[in-house]
Amino acid sequence: MLHLTMLHGIVPDTILPQAPLMFSGPLWSISLEWQFYLIAPLLIGAIGFRNARRMAISAGILLFAIGLQKVTLHHWKGEAPSFLPLRFPLYIVGIMSAALWHDARKARPAVLAAAVVAGSIIASLFSPNILPLLMWFGMYFLAAAHDKLGVPRLADRIISSRVPTFIGQVSYGLYVLHVPTMMLVCYYVVFPMGIQGRFYGAVTITAVTLPITLILAALSFNIIEKPMARWARGYRRSARAPAE
Repeated sequence: MLHLTMLHGIVPDTILPQAPLMFSGPLWSISLEWQFYLIAPLLIGAIGFRNARRMAISAGILLFAIGLQKVTLHHWKGEAPSFLPLRFPLYIVGIMSAALWHDARKARPAVLAAAVVAGSIIASLFSPNILPLLMWFGMYFLAAAHDKLGVPRLADRIISSRVPTFIGQVSYGLYVLHVPTMMLVCYYVVFPMGIQGRFYGAVTITAVTLPITLILAALSFNIIEKPMARWARGYRRSARAPAE
């Protein structure tokens, strides 16, 4: 029932051991995302940087999220950080990054770099692992200052070429499906072959799992994700039509 409602991430291990990881390890983050989506409209409506009042509200929400995270860490125990308060500040950073995007594109590279450094320092106060955030802010800086820095066209061509585009399209399926596929490969291929040593086992697992997962992810994208996205867009338009 918890998985059907996508709320399996809210249960700590002290109540139901490893509930977020029960059917597939990556599904813990799906519950985390769903918890965020339930309150995202309110947050997105409150956060902004167009005036002093909105900036104050945004700063207050971030401080509240950091405080809530600190309190939750002492009471919620689990192998995966699948309860929203544990990762709430990261979502606030994401919304703030989106709210600042147009201003970031117009800012001078030096000003933008200073803002990125300040953001990284603040993020270090609540992030258990600063490296992903540094990667986030670094890519954000490069994307925002892309034109001003004169990033070579070769990099644009590589990123927008067919293979990276395809991997980006099916990335959701790759994330969700790679662990159960890897487990099946281990059970039906690696173990029966009696492969010895971590290196040879890892090479075999990767060589067999990767193409299978790519195929399954492509099928998921074309059979499930794209039709559902089209349905959602059509439903939204039909819901708006009477009001218009």
